[in-house]
Amino acid sequence: MRSHVTKRFFALSLALAAAVTSQGAGLADPLLRLTPPDAGITLAIEDLRGHTQEYLASPLAGRLARLPFVRSWMDSPQVASFQAARRQIETVLGTTLKNVRDELLGDAVVLTLWVPPQGKQEEARGMLLIRARDRKLLGRLIEGINDSQTKKGELLRIVERTRNGISYQVREFAPQAKRPAEYYTTLADQTFAWSNSEELVQGVIDRSKGTEQGLSDVPGFRQVRERLPQRCLLSLFVNPRFLEMQIAASPKPAKPLDERLAVMLSRYVDALEYIGCAIELRGASSDRGAGIILHTEEGINPDKLPLWMKRWAARPSIDPPLDRVPNSALGVASAHIDFEALEDVLRSMTPSSGQRRLDNLLLGLSGVMLGRDLRTEILPKLGPAVFAYLATTVDSGQGQGFSYVLSVALKGEPGKNGVAAALENGLRTFFALYALDEKHDHGQLEVESREIQGVSITALSPTSPFAFAFGQGRLVIGGIAEAVAGAIHSEASTNRRFSQLRATYFPQAETFLCIDLEKVRTFAESHRTAIARRLALRNEKTVENAQRELDLALALMGEFRDLFVTSVITPDARSAHRMLGLIAPTESPAKLP
Repeated sequence: MRSHVTKRFFALSLALAAAVTSQGAGLADPLLRLTPPDAGITLAIEDLRGHTQEYLASPLAGRLARLPFVRSWMDSPQVASFQAARRQIETVLGTTLKNVRDELLGDAVVLTLWVPPQGKQEEARGMLLIRARDRKLLGRLIEGINDSQTKKGELLRIVERTRNGISYQVREFAPQAKRPAEYYTTLADQTFAWSNSEELVQGVIDRSKGTEQGLSDVPGFRQVRERLPQRCLLSLFVNPRFLEMQIAASPKPAKPLDERLAVMLSRYVDALEYIGCAIELRGASSDRGAGIILHTEEGINPDKLPLWMKRWAARPSIDPPLDRVPNSALGVASAHIDFEALEDVLRSMTPSSGQRRLDNLLLGLSGVMLGRDLRTEILPKLGPAVFAYLATTVDSGQGQGFSYVLSVALKGEPGKNGVAAALENGLRTFFALYALDEKHDHGQLEVESREIQGVSITALSPTSPFAFAFGQGRLVIGGIAEAVAGAIHSEASTNRRFSQLRATYFPQAETFLCIDLEKVRTFAESHRTAIARRLALRNEKTVENAQRELDLALALMGEFRDLFVTSVITPDARSAHRMLGLIAPTESPAKLP
């Protein structure tokens, strides 16, 4: 069971993370030097003052504030009650909350969760570090809180103690309060430290004297922090050893497959040296549009990784064929995949009782691929570039729909015995087996190859689950034969939006997913009734409620232009960087009918 202290720490962390924006590379560094090197989780908020002002002045903030459901919420009784409570708090403090934000929290704030060595989860303790600009305001705030709790009978007394010539205070609570003592101190450089652990406050004093190392002295932490963007909204750092403690305390998975997945995860966590994430606000006040981007960074010890994972990272990269994406595409996905490694993962996930069945399956697949061994002759020739996109189509009989295309890069070997010939034989065999099933058009389907735009397309006639073709050094599979031909044909129309997005935000990434939110919104608006009915049926709601929730989602989606997710692992497998981004348009989107 998570301790009361842990709950309070995470609640405070989430409240601060939701309420603030920050900037300023390195503003938290002095506080991170005072943080214990074995901290479990550390949250850093930097330049709250500057970035709050920047965000509130940005076009994105104005557009979000004008959304109907935001205006309705601002006029609600809940917000009115909050404003009344805010005025009462400001009266007690003798200053505005804005002033507290700017003068006490405006430079840097660090929150950390720490478990004593060999300790248990319920022994976790928290610590707050602040670089206060106005020491007198800080003093008045502390005095006001102490006086208020003393009058209520919660706070029993305040005791002063000394450590290395620096005094710190102990807040002792009355027995009926059932609260552990709290400790705080203010250093000469106006750093304020608070904790419910005396050991943590004493450690801050020792590190301020230079007699002890801090979190910023840990090589793994320092490398992760340096690889995250300098300008960030907030940063969160996790000690992998703390994660291992949480995993060890978790119940053992009941299912064998879940247990094997847990073992794989534990092995990866053991290889991690440190984990960090940061929220970055790009161009909030510029005319180019705002970008809200979540970064994650993992520092890795490759010597502890399984061989297949290191081999996967070392595979040479191939630039994704974004020049083949049609203008009608809603989204694209690209991946750097080692198919040999996937076979290793599949085998490791298979229990010993199923290994023979897996071998027989691989042998059968080799048979339909002209007798070529799947593991040694086929998988090494696939990838590593895998690319896909989803586009809208217009059918005169059925109206607007979707079409997908998936392509896999192939290595050389032309001719009857090449890898393309083996794959074609395997796919045609699958088609024939599919056509034999009475459920599929009463077993009357026919494997057919025909030319479209000079490309030989293989599919079933008259209906087909998908079609495939080979060209431009790739195997291309799609739901519609015309879409497959368009992905290979040299005159295929190009959607430059995704290329520009990649060049601007993640030029080095080969593994990514991009979604054109404007096109998705347009499509959803034109099919809102059908989508609402499907949502209502799936979630057991009325169509009216589903319609209302869909409208809220579409209104929020309308304030952003693109969404992307990326992953980059260095070839030496020492670092993994991932991004999740939302990009706002340069101007307010036009209202759809």
